[in-house]
Amino acid sequence: MATARDVVVTALRLLGAVASGEEPTADEARDGLVALNHMLHAWKARGVDIGHADLALTDAVSLADEQLEGAAHLLALRLAPEYQRDLSPALVQAAAAAWAAIQMAYATPTQSRFESGMARSGSRRRGTRLT
Repeated sequence: MATARDVVVTALRLLGAVASGEEPTADEARDGLVALNHMLHAWKARGVDIGHADLALTDAVSLADEQLEGAAHLLALRLAPEYQRDLSPALVQAAAAAWAAIQMAYATPTQSRFESGMARSGSRRRGTRLT
């Protein structure tokens, strides 16, 4: 299972902030971790509850393995302004596809409530007769 550090490093590489084979500085890793935790908490407000609790860099990320790359793409989008990086169309497209897949896997639909009068059907008003 991937760690928070793995997701952060992948996101930084996707941005070009860290070269392949390089490790981020301690500050970059810490900033990436803060952004990752904020992002995962924000998902709950958007209907995607993965049961997230704040992670340390060495903690396992509670996403299915097939969702980890997508999380890194989404984190790269979140970090881009901080690193003053332009986003490639391919990265934006991959992040959008990843978000859709994550929503399908983890979203919990909210229960809708309707007024009782809205549940009635038919073309006649209640209590009237057609002659």
